[in-house]
Amino acid sequence: IIPGLLRVAGRNMNRGNKDLALYEKGRAFFAGEPGQLPTEIEYVDIMISGRKGMYGWDGVEREADFYDLKGVVENLGAALKVKDLRFEIGQRPFMMPGRCAQVFAGEHSVGYLGQLSPEVADAFSLAGDFYVAELALAPLLDASGTGYEYRSVGRFPSVKVDIAVVVEEAVASGSVEDAIKRSGGDFLQSVKLFDVYHGHQIPQGRKSLAYALEFSSADRTLTDEEANVELERVIDALRKEFGALIRGRELDEGEAT
Repeated sequence: IIPGLLRVAGRNMNRGNKDLALYEKGRAFFAGEPGQLPTEIEYVDIMISGRKGMYGWDGVEREADFYDLKGVVENLGAALKVKDLRFEIGQRPFMMPGRCAQVFAGEHSVGYLGQLSPEVADAFSLAGDFYVAELALAPLLDASGTGYEYRSVGRFPSVKVDIAVVVEEAVASGSVEDAIKRSGGDFLQSVKLFDVYHGHQIPQGRKSLAYALEFSSADRTLTDEEANVELERVIDALRKEFGALIRGRELDEGEAT
């Protein structure tokens, strides 16, 4: 299905439409054993390229990237009520090395997403960066829920903390997020990745992942001290599991490596 999307992208670009957000649903057939009918799988494929402003929530005009496409897939998972949608490092021969992720619903692989390699883009006479995702509909729908889970709006203020975690380049952000959720305790209400940074302050071969954490209690106002206890537990877990450095602690902002 992806080749069809790329041909559609080419026709659009030939007409001057370079900011693209496309999807297509279709079937693919895979040959079986001799004498058996082909296996039929239904997919939904997504492609984005060009400036993000045409479909981004913030209206800022910048080039679309891997995380924009990941957000599209996450929104699809939320709409289908998939509770355990996660991403792990993956690779496909037609993707850029290091810019591909395998998509899972629970323990089942449902597809992949990533940046198309320049060689494949050139083969379709396309210029620029193209990000594509392919998801198998049947396992994705099998993992979807039947309803939403509601919680009452908290009556007590929350404590919000940002933390920048420096880990090896190969460590997936989803793995770090899972570790934060496991170690954050009952007061941890939400975790959100809001920045990925490579720069002169970051040691070579590492990256900085910045997360927004929110702590709260359902029956009382949480103190800063109580939130800090939970935060220290998170930091300790990240150090043990990933050998993580914390910007502003072990790694000063002015350090270079």
